[in-house]
Amino acid sequence: ELGRNAWVAIHYMPGSPSAGAEDSACFLLEKPSAAVITKCKQIAQDLDCKVCLNDSVPMTEDAPKPTSRRLLEAGKAFCNLGLPEDAESQLRLAVEQDPGCAEAYHYLAAVLKRRNQSKKALQLTRKGLDANRDDAGFRYLLADLFADCDQLDQAISHLKEAIRLQPDSASPYVRLGQVFRQSGQTESATLAFEEA
Repeated sequence: ELGRNAWVAIHYMPGSPSAGAEDSACFLLEKPSAAVITKCKQIAQDLDCKVCLNDSVPMTEDAPKPTSRRLLEAGKAFCNLGLPEDAESQLRLAVEQDPGCAEAYHYLAAVLKRRNQSKKALQLTRKGLDANRDDAGFRYLLADLFADCDQLDQAISHLKEAIRLQPDSASPYVRLGQVFRQSGQTESATLAFEEA
């Protein structure tokens, strides 16, 4: 374990799928353990980049700042590697930088949900609704969280909106059928399942 905070610099290889306008990004880890350092190296392989860990780099205003896209990618990678706390911190920063990024809200809510924090996930996702009103996947996520919190009428409303936005997708119909069944509306559930 490093005795203090460390910058992790990600350098993207030219031509890698993760490369964008910038070729590197940085994010801060608080006193990372050896396991986290190992996971960072695994992330580097997943993102086709190399990682430099430096615990002597001072935190200054002119230090490179990660883009919301890079924060999202780091959060997703931490999520996939089973590091939910690190995933949450990166995804929260991504949402702060780009409040309109439905994908960042989606992953952050999923991390919170996995950590049995559905109510927090729901509060966060409701904040993101204004910027993502026409995103069917976002509506589906919101409905799923409402269902987890036993707010079934809200879940049904958002699933109907997801269906309106993406009528060819079977998933919202199936989930709508499940929520109708959960609320005791068996006829409506049957109709939703048939539509799927």
